[in-house]
Amino acid sequence: MLTEEEKLRYSRHLLLDGFGEEAQNKLKESSVLLIGAGGLGCPVGLYLAAAGVGQITIVDFDLVENSNLQRQVAFESDDLGLPKAELLAAKMRQLNPFIKVTSICERFDQKNAAELLAKHDVLVDGSDNFSTRYLCNDASYLYKKPLIFAAVSRYSGQLSVFNQNEEAPCYRCLFPQEPEAGITANCSEAGVLGALVGVLGTLQAVECLKVLADVGESASGKFVTYDMLNSQFSSYKLAKSANCQLCSDKASIKSLMTHEEHCDLEDKRSLDLDEFKKIYEQENVELLDIRENAEKSLFPIPYESQHIPLSELKNRIAELDENKLYCSLCQYGERSRKAHLVLKKNKIKSYYLNEGMDKLL
Repeated sequence: MLTEEEKLRYSRHLLLDGFGEEAQNKLKESSVLLIGAGGLGCPVGLYLAAAGVGQITIVDFDLVENSNLQRQVAFESDDLGLPKAELLAAKMRQLNPFIKVTSICERFDQKNAAELLAKHDVLVDGSDNFSTRYLCNDASYLYKKPLIFAAVSRYSGQLSVFNQNEEAPCYRCLFPQEPEAGITANCSEAGVLGALVGVLGTLQAVECLKVLADVGESASGKFVTYDMLNSQFSSYKLAKSANCQLCSDKASIKSLMTHEEHCDLEDKRSLDLDEFKKIYEQENVELLDIRENAEKSLFPIPYESQHIPLSELKNRIAELDENKLYCSLCQYGERSRKAHLVLKKNKIKSYYLNEGMDKLL
């Protein structure tokens, strides 16, 4: 039950027709697992805290960087180099002392997914890469916890609720497989307008509150898009796929494994920074810088390298020597793996640096 102080704090909720004290109590008794404390995670976390969700756990392994401050509004210039999860959790506790907020400074993966989801009612995906996005979807379905999804790129965003019940579609019903390397880019590669991320993160918080409080009609069975340049929201009906490899009768996915781990099982070519330095010194490896032109100009590296942007790699594959051994590098690590897969498909031997070349500077 709500205390008198809580009733005053949430009084604007209690005044709402169809919400009231019953729905507010549901929020107080609810728990949310938030993956990512970045552009989406910041508004989601702050609004869920302000709304009175009783228990929130934030999972994010990353540290605050200067380039984050354009959109990750829970952080300040003095926070550079500090753990995002801990900082966001502290802001949320300060915002609402009546709730419990836990921060976990590690990756969300197949090893901790079951334990984390068992303790929470809803999963919110605030990640910025496809590997985590598919992992969130699969974990949500396998452990029967609704998934609040959003994604942003450049000037547009997407929103939906997946796996809310047995009849609901999942993310793989719409996008069966992770995109081929080089086809898509996250915000560190393609850019994004900061305020747009706030719009989608706030919408995620709204959908999460609706699911937890059982108020209104969620975005389950819908795929909502927002085109910022045209000021246009669109909503498309989304049905469960009869051929979905996760949630249909023909399902082939029975357990959790990230896309990157599937790739690494086939080819152990992922290098951390220490492994990279050792191989670079001992083997005749040619570095392949697959960053875009603007990134290369802004952040030069102290190594001789061949430069082919990932967006051009498929069309310029003939420029590489199949008798050489390459190591692909990018700014943060994600695109290097994609480049490695392109090279592998074209029978060119390669490693990739999984930590990103920002660690080399």
